[in-house]
Amino acid sequence: MIANDMVYSNPDEAFVSSSGRGTFLHEFGHAHGLYHNESFDQMRAGAPNVIMGGTGDHIELTGDESWYIHNFWNLVNGVTNLYASSFRLNPGGLAGTFTPTTTVRLCPGQTWPVAFTVGNNGQSNQTFNQRIFVNTSPPNSGYSGGFDWGYWTGGTVNAFGWVTWDAGSWSIPTSWPREQTLWIYHQVDYDNHVSELREFDNIVHASMTIIVGSVASCGQ
Repeated sequence: MIANDMVYSNPDEAFVSSSGRGTFLHEFGHAHGLYHNESFDQMRAGAPNVIMGGTGDHIELTGDESWYIHNFWNLVNGVTNLYASSFRLNPGGLAGTFTPTTTVRLCPGQTWPVAFTVGNNGQSNQTFNQRIFVNTSPPNSGYSGGFDWGYWTGGTVNAFGWVTWDAGSWSIPTSWPREQTLWIYHQVDYDNHVSELREFDNIVHASMTIIVGSVASCGQ
């Protein structure tokens, strides 16, 4: 039976919520022999489900589920795929890597804590570079271009694994546009060092947005 009170459209990639698509994938996991697993998984016992970024479906298999399918069903070897997620796994469950889930007003020179999550559905460890940037455009038009916030080089995620990096507090540059809503983006393997099965899930926007105050309001 299919619950008619669930939403089956592609969920927003940045907000923790229940998803009909995630529920479908979760139940199909049970049908193929998967039990509940309280990790960074679709097979968590309770909602929400893990969500990925990009231009495709935001509900995908995570590392544990991919490992099972590859090994149990003896699928083709050599698959490589990284994905960006706006979620992190906290002791209390899934949460966003940026908080709050609203717009924050900041001035140049002020700092904000930066964290980002990358998963690896592939069969080998991967090392890659990442870009954090802002853009005045929302997804999907905001996925390219924009204004740099910083880079994270040489990050490694093991096969069928995931990592959340807490990158410390980053300063707001003076070069960013003023008094405009800025969307925050995290791009995995931005320089295309890794050849992947799916390239479209390598970028994600955060639930938080930023407005940099005017020169008059910030004093600079």
